[in-house]
Amino acid sequence: MPTLSPELLHESSLLADGQVELFSGDLSSSLSWTENLKENSICFCFNESGEALIMGEGDTRLYLRPQSLSLFTIGTQLPPIATRIGAGQHKFVLITIPRDNLSTFFGSDLADLHPQFQKFIDRKTTVGFGVVRPMWSEEKRLMDWFRNPPVPDAARSLWYQSKIGELLAIHLFASDHEPFSVRQNRRSNQFSDRALTYLRKNYEEPLDLNALATLCGCSGPYLSRSVKRETGKTLQQHLRSIRIDAAARMLDGGANVTEAAFAVGYSSLSHFSKAFEVEKGILPSDYVRSDFICAPD
Repeated sequence: MPTLSPELLHESSLLADGQVELFSGDLSSSLSWTENLKENSICFCFNESGEALIMGEGDTRLYLRPQSLSLFTIGTQLPPIATRIGAGQHKFVLITIPRDNLSTFFGSDLADLHPQFQKFIDRKTTVGFGVVRPMWSEEKRLMDWFRNPPVPDAARSLWYQSKIGELLAIHLFASDHEPFSVRQNRRSNQFSDRALTYLRKNYEEPLDLNALATLCGCSGPYLSRSVKRETGKTLQQHLRSIRIDAAARMLDGGANVTEAAFAVGYSSLSHFSKAFEVEKGILPSDYVRSDFICAPD
C-alpha cells in the first residue's frame, strides 16, 4: 500500500508559530493525505515533487504542481479532500499554524490583514480559502533550509519560529488586497530562476553576466535588475553565498582551506577568507578549528 512518511521538523511552541513537517515517499498509486491536514489552521505547502489536489470548504480547489507554493485554510465544517496524485516521488514541506494561536496573537488588531484571513481568524466565515502559484527562487532555497536549517541545533527552534513569522508577515498582510504576494512579474522570475539554477550547478566558474543573460534569454542589465528586485541580493552575492556554502561542506568533509578555496572558484586566499567571513561570520581558518565542524561519531 502506498505511504508517505512524515518527519516532524519543528513543533509549535508560541502563538505566532507552527508545526513544520517533511513528507517524502515513492508512491505506487494515488494516496489520500487528508489526515495530515489539521482543522482550524492555516497551511503553507512547499511542494517540491509530485502533484496533489485539495478540495476544501466553499469553492476551494487547489492543484499543486511540482515546485509550487500553496497557502490555504482548513475550517471545521467539512474535512478537505486531499489527494497525492499518481505514482512517483512525492516530497513536500507542510507548515501548519493553528487558528487559535493566531486569533490570540492578533486579538482584535486584524484591520491590516487580507480580508479573507481577517474573516477566517476572527471566525466570521466557515468558507475555505486557498491560492497556489510557482515557487520563487528564494522560496525554493527556504524549502531546502526548512529541511536543513543553516544554524546550530540549539538555534533551530528559534530559526523555525522566525521563518514562520516571516511567512505570515509577508503573505497575510499583502497590500492592495492581493493575497499571497502574487504581484511580482512571473516572466522576470523565470529568468532569475534560470540564472540561480545555473550558478548553483556551475559556481566554480567566473560570473559572466552577458553569457549568463544570453543563456537565460534576456539582457544582462534586465537579468541583474530582476534578480535584485525579486531576491534582494545581486547575482554576485548569490554566487558568493553558493560558493561559501560549498566550501563549508568541503571543510566539514576534511578539506583544507586552500583546497576548498580553489575548488569553489577562488584564485586568491585573501578574497576567499573575506568572502567566507561575510557569509559565515568567521574566518575559514577559525571555522576549521571551531565547533562549527562536528566531529564524526
